[in-house]
Amino acid sequence: MSIFVGQGYLTLVLETGVDLTAASSILIKYKSPSGTRGTFSGTLSGTSKIVHDFTNTELNIAGVWHFQSYAVIGGLNAYGEIVRHTISSVI
Repeated sequence: MSIFVGQGYLTLVLETGVDLTAASSILIKYKSPSGTRGTFSGTLSGTSKIVHDFTNTELNIAGVWHFQSYAVIGGLNAYGEIVRHTISSVI
């Protein structure tokens, strides 16, 4: 599936394989192609999936983006695998 700069109506789902129902914080960490790092809000889907619905302004740079699930469970940090996805320019 191709994803484009400025695309909305796009949902990122990260399966963690960990029960997150007791998590006090659920986020998706990212690194953009420019090297900027930050977080997107995440919501729990089921017991182990973190979901984020992108707005038209969030994926604003073409190139390879890195995404990583992050949660705090019982005061401990829990990190998921890093997922890479290429965001393409529009013509």
